[in-house]
Amino acid sequence: MIGFSDRLAAAVQQTGVGACIGLDPHLDRLPGPLVDQYGPAEAAKQFCLGVIDVVAGHVPSVKPQVAFFEALGAPGVAALQEVVQAARDAGLIVVLDAKRGDIGSTARA
Repeated sequence: MIGFSDRLAAAVQQTGVGACIGLDPHLDRLPGPLVDQYGPAEAAKQFCLGVIDVVAGHVPSVKPQVAFFEALGAPGVAALQEVVQAARDAGLIVVLDAKRGDIGSTARA
């Protein structure tokens, strides 16, 4: 089995990019019609899936911020699971950002 660091190094070499795209679905920053149409958890998921569609093949990895999903309760956690699976299916390395209290927005979430 190939280890995480080897998979990440291969993905960086393949894309030629050393970036990790943060998936931080701040509800107050998502398009209002998206939240109105889908509700909070589904809107967060749909937004992140859109980002994944755009960045897949151009960057090696994404980093969903767990706190923003957990703040939405069980539907948010389910949305996070779907986002992680979609990112993996798109060939992206997933790094869960689950730190707490590091900056104001994640501490509030």
